[in-house]
Amino acid sequence: MMESYPKYDYLDIQQSFFIWHRSDKGYFWDEEAMAGGLFAATKDGKPFFLEEFPLSHEERKKIEKEKGLSPSPFLLPLPETEGYYPYKPLEENPTLFLEFAETTPTRKGILEFANKYGMLLPNGETQVFSEAYRLREGEKPPKWVLGTDGLLKDRENNKYAMVFGESLRFWQNEIQDMAFAVNVWEALKNEDLEFLKRVILWHAENEVVSVVKTNIPKLVLLNRFQNAADVSKVTESKDTLRAIHDSLPTKEDVPLRVQLSYIAARDYKKELFSRFVVGDLLLPARCYIQAAINEKLKKYVVKPRLLLDEKNQLKPYLMPESLLAAMWYQFYLTVVGERQFKRCSVCGRWEDITDKTVAWTKHETCANKERVKKYREAVREAQKLYKEGKTIEEIAEELGRSIEWVRKQVGKTKTFPKRGKI
Repeated sequence: MMESYPKYDYLDIQQSFFIWHRSDKGYFWDEEAMAGGLFAATKDGKPFFLEEFPLSHEERKKIEKEKGLSPSPFLLPLPETEGYYPYKPLEENPTLFLEFAETTPTRKGILEFANKYGMLLPNGETQVFSEAYRLREGEKPPKWVLGTDGLLKDRENNKYAMVFGESLRFWQNEIQDMAFAVNVWEALKNEDLEFLKRVILWHAENEVVSVVKTNIPKLVLLNRFQNAADVSKVTESKDTLRAIHDSLPTKEDVPLRVQLSYIAARDYKKELFSRFVVGDLLLPARCYIQAAINEKLKKYVVKPRLLLDEKNQLKPYLMPESLLAAMWYQFYLTVVGERQFKRCSVCGRWEDITDKTVAWTKHETCANKERVKKYREAVREAQKLYKEGKTIEEIAEELGRSIEWVRKQVGKTKTFPKRGKI
């Protein structure tokens, strides 16, 4: 039986909110799929058609390199997919960009995210050929695909359903871009100079300021390196890079990267550079955030639209064209102050506090768990002190509890006469 979907009934396309979809059966990693077809993404922008398929691993890798094709594996909807579950990310998942930033960029971590929220682009990163979507003679493609490529038949004359996928490399790059930008933004919020001095680099005798963009985990940066100059030299030592890589729990899937990019220099973006004070970390970091978000929103477009509200008044609405665009738009709203987020002091997860008081510190469920934990610790401490020979009165004073509470926890059975009776 197909999953029942919520229905979003609006007047027409002019009254539509941003709605995204995920497969009702989920996704899978296809290790042998290959980019190709009329809508294949190639380095020269031209379609690429295979003469035969499947290919050996060596043949596939050779062609991927020659044509600039995205490499396998590819994330694809399961062939058993019957439909797509709709939801509204901007309204229903305000912390989605933060969840994306904290997604472990491995096959497992990405698959968990995709199964909850879908793929990143409306038509995937590229068209692919997959054995999972090979159609035998007379077999029809799933209703939700665009049909068959029709231009590729294998040796047995079978066609392939036209399906679009997103490579592991594509997902990893997008997660790491978001994660690094969020780390810099959080450091700016908290004026965390210890982190910023490891990613903002003044060099060339203070004539240039750059960002050292890396996916080396934050704790490793703080514990292993003294400054951004140290981090930028990591690529010069394969042994250092390998040692860091091998110490990470996700080493099997996540190649480390360190990239030095100019923010401004005395002869590059001169006007911007003139605003900097030599050695300052905050303004260069702010300029990096500006450039990163602008670049992503140029690539992953958000378009303005007018909607009618309940009083038939025209109201502005920005419509993302993809899930990636929606998440970078969420980040944009946060940076300009339209949305406010804070980490829970107990679990560390982000919470949208835009409509909460500034005094908010923790989720209600976390606060309850914390109270229960403290209560149990107090009970254990009372029992421990009692076994050590302290009196109930002494324990009550030390723990800041009532005598009756302590008596109850330590199992004291002595009773007292009721008032008015001897």
